[in-house]
Amino acid sequence: VYRPHHVMVLDQALIDHVDITTGLRDEGWIVINSSLPPRDFDLHKSWNLATVDATSIAASHGIGTETAPIVNTTMVGALVRVTGIVELDHLVQAIGQTIPNRAENNQDATRDAFEKVLMSSPSGDRVSSTT
Repeated sequence: VYRPHHVMVLDQALIDHVDITTGLRDEGWIVINSSLPPRDFDLHKSWNLATVDATSIAASHGIGTETAPIVNTTMVGALVRVTGIVELDHLVQAIGQTIPNRAENNQDATRDAFEKVLMSSPSGDRVSSTT
């Protein structure tokens, strides 16, 4: 992908090693798995930036193991919130239909991330948080 609409960073450590903004469209969102708020990243000055502590959310719902939570569906909940690309209910329903094990855990984690994601925009017009 050379011109992504949005970027999800499942591991915050990648930011120090990869330019996650390469090719990102101006209106695109960067969603980072982090316990830090968007303002703690320099990226928030130039990009639409969102953070969510997907690791803690996934762990609290028993997705993966304590030492290695699986954050995929949790992060998608945050992405849906910031982009509005699909309704949360439709995402939750799709998770229930496609994830054979622990579907309810994944659905709950997705809802939590949707509610807990923190957002920041350089223009300030889409800044929001629910916590």
